[in-house]
Amino acid sequence: MDFSSAGPRRYTGREVFRVDATHSGTLYLRGAVYEYYTDDAWEGEVPAQVEDGSTPAVDGAQEAVVTWRGSPSTAVYVPYGVVSVEGVAVPEDRTLAFPEARETYTVDYLPLEGEPENAGLAGPGSGADIEDCLAVPGEIARALEAWYAEAARELSDSGISPAGDAVGDYAFELNTAERIAQLLARNASYDLLTPRTPEGEDFVTYFLEESHRGYCVHFASAAALLLRLEGIPARYVSGYTVTLSPSSTSGNFARVLDSDAHAWVEIYLEGYGWYPVEVTPASGDVPEPETPATTEPETSATPEPTLQPTREPQESETPAATAEPSESPAPENTPAPEESGDREQGSDSVRPWWALGLLTVPAALALTWGLRRRSWKRMCRGRDANAAVLAAYGWFQTLAHWGGRTGEETETLARKARFSQHALTEQERKAVLARLRGEISRLKKELPIWRRWVLRLLFPADRSSR
Repeated sequence: MDFSSAGPRRYTGREVFRVDATHSGTLYLRGAVYEYYTDDAWEGEVPAQVEDGSTPAVDGAQEAVVTWRGSPSTAVYVPYGVVSVEGVAVPEDRTLAFPEARETYTVDYLPLEGEPENAGLAGPGSGADIEDCLAVPGEIARALEAWYAEAARELSDSGISPAGDAVGDYAFELNTAERIAQLLARNASYDLLTPRTPEGEDFVTYFLEESHRGYCVHFASAAALLLRLEGIPARYVSGYTVTLSPSSTSGNFARVLDSDAHAWVEIYLEGYGWYPVEVTPASGDVPEPETPATTEPETSATPEPTLQPTREPQESETPAATAEPSESPAPENTPAPEESGDREQGSDSVRPWWALGLLTVPAALALTWGLRRRSWKRMCRGRDANAAVLAAYGWFQTLAHWGGRTGEETETLARKARFSQHALTEQERKAVLARLRGEISRLKKELPIWRRWVLRLLFPADRSSR
């Protein structure tokens, strides 16, 4: 996972593979696991080969079928809790690969539910050395320790409570991961157009101290090292995050696009094993897909396993030298005004169009208000609390242009809604919507009268519509 050429990232909107499953919800599909960090790369173990064989069925296991779009592949992407691939038991903690390319394969897995519990496992498994997963290069460690201390002090001075409400055997590890994600989100912004790290600079320290902008590979790399400084074994993982939705025919499915590629961190919990934690802010919007003809050359920083698929790469990143979008060209000279006689001659035919325009504006405003009110009702009453929180977060992002504030709690819940494999509670949904309603009410009191009217049009979040 070489970051020396990792610059602005763009997507084509191309479907990489499809997942059909008996289970619904969000899945982290782990591809490659990396343990060793240098100043511009993560390195991992050679993938374990998936051989033929058979494994007894496991009670409660779910099934997922992965089907590649385009050429077959040797790559194997599996959910956490994997039991077997193609009926063969596989190590849960390793990068996996087939000896030969396949068009499709089946995975059996036990979905993650609730907080992890101590199962009394004896060790980290076959694919990891805990000491390697605690190592941070000395010169980088000093810089990270200084950054971490300053970021924590600023959070304390702000009066905002540290994130994390986990309890039980792994409260320290899970709450530390939440707090690190919180500090990263406060001190760096999600930006897919982040330039390449300058030559000679460390990828992580430049991100934290100079750039303050990045996407999943930046946040996951920084978090993995910060967790190690806290004594928590951590690894960098690349793969895909997908949300399985009910199919019109049977089961659940997801079309996995190149823009679903992702990087995250997994931490080792003694007695349990490796557990995924999300550290990337939820505020990153994927840019509009480009046409394949204009896609920039891809780099080696895409989240691929060590054995590359036998098809084209799954994700494209443009080099840092890619020019920023140019400004709009200057408008052409407007045509010369018509003679007054011509205007008078056509005036009778123009008047009906003006009248039609006067009728259209109120209709458009009413339609806009109706659609926005319907969206608000869906957020309040829809079955999917995660979708409701993400929709509310989108409203918060729009409110930011009016002076609205999202808040730390909303940021945390939006990140969970986007990436967590667990459903948010009804109380968490209500908390986000209550804050959204409060921000709208506050702005209605502070904005000029004409802007209040526009605010009411775009944000009809009154209590009667709950």
